[in-house]
Amino acid sequence: MDGSMFDAQLAQVPDEYGILCWDARGHGTSVLVGAFRYDDMLDDLRALLVEVGARRLTVVGQSMGGNLAQSYLDAYPGEVERLVLIDCTANHGALSFVEKYALRSTRAVLRMYPWRLTVSQSADACGATNETKAYAERQLRSMGRD
Repeated sequence: MDGSMFDAQLAQVPDEYGILCWDARGHGTSVLVGAFRYDDMLDDLRALLVEVGARRLTVVGQSMGGNLAQSYLDAYPGEVERLVLIDCTANHGALSFVEKYALRSTRAVLRMYPWRLTVSQSADACGATNETKAYAERQLRSMGRD
C-alpha cells in the first residue's frame, strides 16, 4: 500500500498534530533496489524521523507497518509516546529455527499459488468496500509478483 491509504482518517486529526505518511521501501511510490530487508525499512524510518526532527511520536502501523512500529518502539523506546497497531501481531522479534525455515519456504509456495488469485484474495481481505478493495488490488498489482 502507500501513504494515501489513511487519507480518510487523516482528515479527522487535529491541525496541531504534525503528520508524516511515508512509503516504506518497495511499497507505494518508493523504489526497492536489491533485496527486500526488514532491517533496511527500520533504518529508513529512523533516518526519515531524524531528518524531519520528529519528536513525541505517535507511531501508527498497519499489518507489516504495525510490526515495523513495534520494532521502532523496541529500538527507540524513549521516542515513542503512543503506539497504534492495526491488524498485526507481535511477530517483529527474533525468529525460531522453525519460523526461519517456514519463511525460506514462502517463496516456493507463493510461486506455486496463482498470482491473480493471490491479488484478488488479498484485496478482498483488505477492506469491506469496493473502493478499498480496488485500491488494494491496484497497489498489489503494481508491486508485481516478484
